[in-house]
Amino acid sequence: MPRLETLKGADDPFVLKLKAFWRMKKGEYGKAADLLVKVLGENPNDLEAGLNMAIIEIKIGQLDRARKRLRALYERHNEDSQVLDLLRKISG
Repeated sequence: MPRLETLKGADDPFVLKLKAFWRMKKGEYGKAADLLVKVLGENPNDLEAGLNMAIIEIKIGQLDRARKRLRALYERHNEDSQVLDLLRKISG
């Protein structure tokens, strides 16, 4: 990871999303969310960051927030089946 940060920059969206994914795998949802907030602050339409943030919200019990995020993602990315599948899973 340090080499990638050197090549792309520590604040590069790809680097931040990769670090967030690693944190999620370790169960460090707060730290992962902090990284994804940076990505979404620069690009609110980032599908991957939005999906991962919704997954974090689901994991920490913020289902209403996750539903809202997924609905907004679906409006912008209705061709992506992952968004709709995840929304269906948490909407019962």
